[in-house]
Formats: sequence, C-alpha cells, structure tokens
Amino acid sequence: MNHLQISRPKLALLISLMFASCTNTFENTNEDVLPVISKMEGNFIVHFSNKLGSFWSTETALYNNHWSTGFVSYRKRIFGEVVPVLNGVKPDRSKASIVYTPVEFRRSFESGFTENWFMPDGEDALVVEFSSSSKSNLQVHIEDLALDTGSVIQTIQRNSVTLLSAALMDESGKWISIASSTTIKDLPTDTQGQLRIDLGDSSPSTTLVIAIGDDEVSAGDHAIRILGSVEALKQQKKERIHTLYAGRTVNTSDNRLNQAWLWALSSFDALNMNEEKSGMGKGIYAGYPWFQDYWGRDSFIALRALTVTGQFELAAANLESFLKYQMLDSLNPAYGKIPNRVRPGDIIYNTADATPRFIIEADRYVAYSKDTAFARRIFPQIEAAVKGTLRYRTDADGLLVHGDADTWMDAVGPKGPYSPRGNRAVDIQALWIDALQAASNIARFKRGSSADELMHLAQESREKALAAFLTSFVVTKSDTSEKTLNLYDVITATNKPSPQIRPNAFFAYHLIPGTQSKKALAQQLTQQLGTPWGLLSLDASDPWFHPYHKAEPLYEQDASYHNGIVWLWNTGIWVEALTRHGQYEQAWEVSRNYVDIMLDNITLGTLPELIDAMPRKGKFVSEFPSEKEFQGISRLDQMSLRNTSNRPAEVPALSGTWSQAWSLSEFIRNVVEDYGGLRYDLQQGFTLSPSIPRDWGDVLIRRQFAGYAMDLQRMTSVNGQVFLLRFEGGEKAAPMELPFQLPNMKEALILELSGFADVFEIREKRGMWTFIRNNQAYQPKIAPANPWHRGSEEQERWPLWKSSGFDVDKARYRSHLPLVAND
Repeated sequence: MNHLQISRPKLALLISLMFASCTNTFENTNEDVLPVISKMEGNFIVHFSNKLGSFWSTETALYNNHWSTGFVSYRKRIFGEVVPVLNGVKPDRSKASIVYTPVEFRRSFESGFTENWFMPDGEDALVVEFSSSSKSNLQVHIEDLALDTGSVIQTIQRNSVTLLSAALMDESGKWISIASSTTIKDLPTDTQGQLRIDLGDSSPSTTLVIAIGDDEVSAGDHAIRILGSVEALKQQKKERIHTLYAGRTVNTSDNRLNQAWLWALSSFDALNMNEEKSGMGKGIYAGYPWFQDYWGRDSFIALRALTVTGQFELAAANLESFLKYQMLDSLNPAYGKIPNRVRPGDIIYNTADATPRFIIEADRYVAYSKDTAFARRIFPQIEAAVKGTLRYRTDADGLLVHGDADTWMDAVGPKGPYSPRGNRAVDIQALWIDALQAASNIARFKRGSSADELMHLAQESREKALAAFLTSFVVTKSDTSEKTLNLYDVITATNKPSPQIRPNAFFAYHLIPGTQSKKALAQQLTQQLGTPWGLLSLDASDPWFHPYHKAEPLYEQDASYHNGIVWLWNTGIWVEALTRHGQYEQAWEVSRNYVDIMLDNITLGTLPELIDAMPRKGKFVSEFPSEKEFQGISRLDQMSLRNTSNRPAEVPALSGTWSQAWSLSEFIRNVVEDYGGLRYDLQQGFTLSPSIPRDWGDVLIRRQFAGYAMDLQRMTSVNGQVFLLRFEGGEKAAPMELPFQLPNMKEALILELSGFADVFEIREKRGMWTFIRNNQAYQPKIAPANPWHRGSEEQERWPLWKSSGFDVDKARYRSHLPLVAND
C-alpha cells in the first residue's frame, strides 16, 4: 500500500482540521441529552427496569388493573399499582399531561398535583414522588399487593422515616418495605391486597420508596438507603444512559429518527440483565411483560445489536453466560447444544438454532472486537458444538435434522405444533452451513492439531451440507415465458418438500449462487410476504393463513402465531435484503413505520413482538374476540384493539409482548449495518456499502470494528453529496483493505486503511466521483467481485402484498383440523 509519510501528531491535526470544517451540523450528537416523549391524549404503556431482574410498567392515562402491568421482581408480580387519593378523590389520569424519558416518568395535572416515577439501577425498588402546589390530604393505595397469608404489616419509625414492612406471598421468603418521607398519620390497613397508607395533610412533596429484600431487616434498610439518595441515583442512571449513547452516535436531519434511535438503545438496554442473585449472570430478557428468561435463540439474535454498537464487554459476557449451560456430556444426544431457555433451576435444550447462532455470533464478536483471546478460550466449546451436531443431529447428506417445533416457529397446541417444520427447515440449514464457516474462522486463532482438525472438519462438512442444500431446497419452476427460483421451507422426515412460502427463505437465500438469482428471489418474496409493517409469517394464499393474532373463539391465538401475523424481528433480514439490492428507500418506508410505533403508538419508546397482518376489517372489527375472552388477553392487546393511542385506522393492531429484545435489536442493527453500510461477512470480512435514505439528510454515524473507530459523515447539497470517512486505529488495528461502494457506483472500490489514522473525502458531482485520502488525490483499486454488488442504484419500487385482496369474512381457517404439513 502507498502510505503517506506523515507523523501521527501532524496527521491527527490534519484529520481534526478536515472534520472541523464539515461538522458544524453535528455540534450536538445527542450523546448528552435524553429523548423525551410528551403527550396529553391517549393511553400508552411506559416501563423501566433495574438491570438486575425487576421492571415496572404502567399505563399513562389509566390506573393499572391487569396482570400484565405493575411491579415484577424476578418473574413474580409484587403489586399492580400505586394510587394517590387526593382529598378523597383519585386524580383523573386521562386528563394528565406526561413527560417520559429513559430515566423517569411524570404526570402533571391542572390542579398542580404531579406524580413522578423512577426505578434506580441495581436496586429492587420503585420510587414514587408526589408533589402539590398546596397542602392536601393524601392517601396512597398500593393495589394487588401479593402479601403472604396472615402477613402482618409492621410499622417502624426510624428517625424521621416511617417504615412499613410485610412478608410477600413468595416461597423464597422475600419482604416488601415502604419508606415515606412524610409521617404516616394512622396505621396502614390491608384490604384484599390493597394497602392503604394515610399521609394526612402532607407537605407539598412526598416521596415513597417501595423496596424488596430477603428479610424484614434488609428490605427496610434497602428502602431507607434509597430514600436518602434518590437524586444521586437519578444522576447515576442519567450518566449511565449518556455513556450508553456516547460512541453510538446516529445523528441525522430527521429528528424523529434521532429520537427513535436513542429510545431503541435505551429500551434494549433495559432488557439487558445481570441476574447475580439467581446465578444466571448477564443475559438478555426476551421481552416484557413475560419472557423474563434467557432464551438462546432470542439472545443471539439480539446480541448482534451489542456487537454492532461496540458494546463488546457485554456481548462477550452474554456469550459466556450461555457457555456455562452447554451440554458437554459426549454420550448425551444433546452433546454440544446451547440451551433453548435458561431460568433458575430449569434448563431446556429443545431448539435447533441456538447452537449454530451461538457459533456465528461468537465469530462476529471476535471479528468486531478483535478479542482473539476469547476465540482461543471458547475453542473447546465450539469444537463440542460442531462435533456433537455432526455425531447426533445430521443426516447422511450433512444437513441438520430436528423436531417439528425446534425452530423459531415453535408454537405447540393440544394437537401438536401449529407450524410443524421437521425435520430439515431451510433457515436451520443456512444457520448450520454458516456456523461451520464461523467455527473454521474461530479455529484459526487456536493453533495446533486440534484446531487444524476442526478447520478441516468444518470446511469439509460445510461443502457437503451446502451441496445437499442446493440440491434439496432450491426449486426452479418454468412458466411459459421465464424460469422462477424459490426455496422449499422444509424437507420433511419422509423427504417430502414443503412449498409453504415463509420469511425463513430470507435467512437462506444468500447461499444461492448468482447476484441476479438472489435479487429475483428477494423481489418475489417481497411481493408475496411484504407489508408496510414487516413480512407475513405465511403467504396469505396458504390455507393455514391467519391474519390476526387475537380472534378467539374462531381460532386459538397460538394457531396464528407463526401462520400469518408479522414478527417485527423478521423485518431485520428483509431490510438487509432490500438495501443489498438497492431498494433502501423502500426499506426506509418500513423502518420509518417502526419509528412511528416507538414515538406514537401504545408501546412508547420501544417495539413490541408482533403486528397483525392487516388492519381489522369485516367481522373482526366487532365480533372477535368476544367480551369474555377480551378480559383474559394481555393489556397491550386490549389497548391496541381499542386503539387507545388513537393511531390511524390503517395501522394494524400491535400484539404479543410490549417490549421485545429482538425487535429492538434488529432495528438498531438495520440502522448502522444496513443503512450505515458497515457489515461483516463470514467469508469476505468487512465491507462498507452505505445506503442512506434521502430523508435522513446530513448524517453522522460512529462505529467500532476490527480495532478501528470510524466516523461516517454524509453531507448533501443541490450539487451532489460528500462523504467523509475517518478511521482511527487503536492498539488492535492492522492495515486492511476495505471494499467500499455507494448505491450508484458501478463497482466496489478498495479503501486502504493504514492501521492508525486515515481520512477519506469522497465527492459526487453529476454522477462523477472523486477521492481524496489524507488530503491528497487518491485513485482506489477495484475490489474483487462480490455476489452482492448491485451495480447501480435501483429506482423502481418492488410491489408488496395487497391486503385488500384478502376477504376475512370468507376465509377458512384450518387450525381446528389435524395439523399435517401440506395436507
């Protein structure tokens, strides 16, 4: 490479001067501010976690009265609501204005009364602050309190603090303690799970701390300590969140995207736990208000957001947490498997994708972080995973075999799986083939005969499985005029292929040779499954198709779980495909709808698990579910079906959990990997192909990879656009060639990185490109051929599935019949 002879101090000064002239738009990168949502009308859900195993969720305009809202500590609901009663009247929350940030939540009433809610980091507690413009008679009711049978409420006065304690309905013997900054007037009373606390004519401000402890003394000490340090704990949480934002900058001219980016980081962070007490260590909860466990599949999908945003220490800790539970008994048929789910005292291995996903994400982590010591440390477990799969879980062709409900489409009912996909699913084969490549990559860092053996075994097994995959799963159909290509979703145990059209093909189509073949299949799947809100989980022409999650008693909700409704996390792989093929403006139309969900829909600041396939119409508007069944469904489903957030009628109903880790993580990944363009490929390494939508305007994105810190900046004008790329090499950085391509470049070019500091200025004017490297003219080399190179910017929008052609009133649903694939 042709390196410039410039000293590091001079080059650093040159870099700073070049960027100083171009960064005035981004003086504030949003790293030192908190996103804020302020609303008056409508009912929404807000939530916080303590990062240890507890969370609090509440509705903004109503009082919680449902099992899926309230205070949950380590999978147990402790209480449902804290209700102020002011001069004998509960304030009307529907008329309150709200201010919501990742640190605290405030309601303000016209009377001058306010409620402020805060959950400290690392504390099993909730802080509630009440204030009034004048003295008022204040009672506080803690409702749906899970006290133990016969539990006596203890009242203790410690200096100026009144402390209430009681034993919880919990076999572990936990206690709840409530510390008040205002003296309690009378002894509290407990009436059928409602604790009434009379604070009398309270001062203008009152703070309650509700804390959980292992016994009466520790719970009380916990509450009193927090009461004396509320402001300090708020500052600590604010500083931690600012640290989270620092270095993970995505700043654009689109302020709604900027706000959604910060909310996505914060809400995903609220699902990253450290269950020290249970011994499970660090992990990612799959979702709130249920799924408070570590799920292997979910964790490794979600973990990509940690890796691509440079949260390397946390990513490694999550990977190693699961390694503790790997099956290492070589005589067990589950040998080498990573668990499907981990919770205290309960580990299950019934999944086909957790193990290959673990290997893939371990390799991705090593590539991004250059933590080669980690690769050497986990080599024995990678070896066990590969050899265990080959010994117990592959067929004669080297494909991975599994049960009907061992993929991510795992819903099971009384008659068996609702979407049986045994014994060779298309996405599982792609994961297995990619995992073999990843295992070989990891083995390179472990020298010796065992590493050489694994590299050879993995590559040989990959070639065998890939050949079988292309023979068994790729189908070409001849029409009158042209040939069309597709992938079977499943090869059954009787070697019968399933023609069902599902989004799983997007996880495997990268294995098909040929750029045009990939593009044609991606376009075809988009037309069959694509909606403005994500991909259908089953083609609407299939007799198993179910358009709505909640439609009982017409069919059970789990019958629809993977048979039509949209899973937000699948949007990640779809956006990746669209941007790879030049359809990034169309991809942004979908991602922008997720911005709207975070900022305007019921799940404020976060993304849910599911969305119906289409807006409710026909008989589903009023008939399903019935009022009786309505009472048993989750609060999110109730609020969404009643449209309490006043969303436009054309927006389908949200469903499932109201904050889902892989929904958030895939949104985060799409922003920086697919629109920002820096990707890691298992065979090719890193490439940089920014596909930045027009609506983003001027853009600054910061990334970390392979020992480098990178700033990518785009500036637009009527005359064209300018890209500035700054690379700062750290101790682990080495010289490298980085393939680079913008949407309207005909071929990829090589950016030569020196290993310490480089700045590239890339200017477009009337379709012509000029390059400057470190303040000198630069002629980049042409990159080797890449199967993803799209050649030119796509202009034509790909058609989507049209829900208007589906008549829900005439549809027949098969969920009540025996579930036999392709019957």
